[in-house]
Amino acid sequence: MNAMLFVLVWVLSALAVLLVAMYITRDKDAKPTYKGKLDGGAKLVVALGALFLIVGFPAAVLSKTSDRVPSGAGTYTLNASKSEQDGLVIFRSTCASCHSLSAANARGVYGPDLDVKLGQPGADPKATAARVEGAIKLGGVTGKQMPAELLSGVDAKLVSEYVAAVAGK
Repeated sequence: MNAMLFVLVWVLSALAVLLVAMYITRDKDAKPTYKGKLDGGAKLVVALGALFLIVGFPAAVLSKTSDRVPSGAGTYTLNASKSEQDGLVIFRSTCASCHSLSAANARGVYGPDLDVKLGQPGADPKATAARVEGAIKLGGVTGKQMPAELLSGVDAKLVSEYVAAVAGK
């Protein structure tokens, strides 16, 4: 629907330019001359069209935006806590190349899909965070995929709480 609105605005703009151009004629010396003035109704249409292009169209586009702000590899909501935003940043820089997590717009191919593996309905966020923090500390199952202690301390805690909060959502 938004694409159709966008195309419609530009088609109408092109028609307006065409109509204005039809009032201009060329004499035999190829000098542009103006045929006549626009009447009151035509002036009103042109003024309303210009007003829509300047104010209405941008307002229509802005009204369709959500509360999400683009940020590098994905988006985060404006009402996310500071620790969730920090966890997202660390996750993107350290984990997103291997793991998939839709909230971080991560499409990793080597590690488990965290939305599927951890995003179970009714899961306890604290238990999930502890599980993620344990996996970060111990590394991958065979020890070959994800190195042990890839993150530590506050960084591991921030990432584990972030993943627990957003997995499967």
